[in-house]
Amino acid sequence: MDEQRVAKQTSEVVRCLFEDVCQPCCIETDSGDSFDPVPIANKLKEISDQLVEDTEFQKALLEFKKAQHEQKAMDAAFSQAVDRVCPPLSAEVTPEMQLIKAAVSLGLYINSQAPKLNREIQRAMNSFLNLRVGQFVAQQGGWDAVEIDHE
Repeated sequence: MDEQRVAKQTSEVVRCLFEDVCQPCCIETDSGDSFDPVPIANKLKEISDQLVEDTEFQKALLEFKKAQHEQKAMDAAFSQAVDRVCPPLSAEVTPEMQLIKAAVSLGLYINSQAPKLNREIQRAMNSFLNLRVGQFVAQQGGWDAVEIDHE
């Protein structure tokens, strides 16, 4: 799967993460397949609570709020915060999955603490996921082929 299609999927997954009730929808692909971001967003929401107890999240929230007026600064602050709060790698989980989990957890946590930053958080998360794990997701065959576990 090409990275452009993955970017579209990522955008839909991120949108669903931030909606209280995300309606099932299907994105038609060139090959005639369809993609529904709802189950992926639901799985990611389930695992996001695992990291929010970390004190680094409070520091990340402050940094993100400071950068809220400039998108590039926000993207950089979000990326740095994810790197800081990303849990130590275990042999069973790929570095990309650790980044996905940390990014989703951080984004949803920041949104819960600063809902006025919702759009900025979505843009920063979308940018981060595309830049840092987009190629990985494409290699897996798209978001619906990525194995998201609850551990």
